[in-house]
Amino acid sequence: MLLAQGYEGEAVALLVSSLPFNFFSWLTIVFGLVLALSGWSFWSMRKAERRAADTGAVTRPGSSPMIADDVTELSPVRPEVARASDLLVPVTVMIGMIFIGLYVTGEGSLMEGSGSIAVLWAVGSAIGVAMILYLLPRQGRPLLGPDGATQLVVKGASGLVGVVGLLVLAFALGQVSRDLEMGDYIVSLLGSDLWIWWVPAFVFVLGCFVSFTLGSSWTAFAILLPLALPLAEALGLSVPLMLGAVLSGGVFGDHASPLSDTSIISSMAAACDHVDHINTQLPYTLIVAGLSFVAFLIAGLMG
Repeated sequence: MLLAQGYEGEAVALLVSSLPFNFFSWLTIVFGLVLALSGWSFWSMRKAERRAADTGAVTRPGSSPMIADDVTELSPVRPEVARASDLLVPVTVMIGMIFIGLYVTGEGSLMEGSGSIAVLWAVGSAIGVAMILYLLPRQGRPLLGPDGATQLVVKGASGLVGVVGLLVLAFALGQVSRDLEMGDYIVSLLGSDLWIWWVPAFVFVLGCFVSFTLGSSWTAFAILLPLALPLAEALGLSVPLMLGAVLSGGVFGDHASPLSDTSIISSMAAACDHVDHINTQLPYTLIVAGLSFVAFLIAGLMG
């Protein structure tokens, strides 16, 4: 949706073309596989693994595992009749509807489809299918009644109000920056003799800083995309490369920031102290970020 502002009809193709340049994500996958296959660890993670092996203490003595009481006290809804298909069918419908939506809105071309409309159709279809599944009788009564299902839908939707507000502001910022020709203005400030090869690496570092300090990749995207992409066009840089730099910087914050919702959820899922989780992950993340920075410098030099 953020890319649709200024790239209507080209957003999906642009996103796909930027995938090879999302160096941080690719290197994270490779680095994770290397660590898993080799068993290599260092710094805080190595200390934690040695403690667990020597004493059997999975968590650090004196730590505060991040499990909220309202989560631990939740009880499954009729687990005796629940099935894996209750989750898998709606998720499959959502994924399939994205491609159908792209195909229909693109008049036969997935690359020219509207990503925002496709996602809307996909989420709506998944919710509808899930509600139908939960309303079907199981051993004489449904898994969830209409009231319970509707309440969960409303509760989930209410949690997205902040994201919707952020997107609206991002659209406004994107339109204003383009109308004011911010890319050309920034180039005029930097000068005509600018060595542009370092700009993608700089955007990546800036994205890392914003996403880490604010704990939100979406905030980093909303701030940087309306500025970075017009700047790439004005400098004659590869727009997919610049988009990859912005996406990589945002993912760094999701992975490493103690304020990130994904980091918090990881700590909750692992039932570990949140600070311990960040301390064990940060050295690995910084190594991958350093390698990504070098990759963006090289990509910038290669044009």
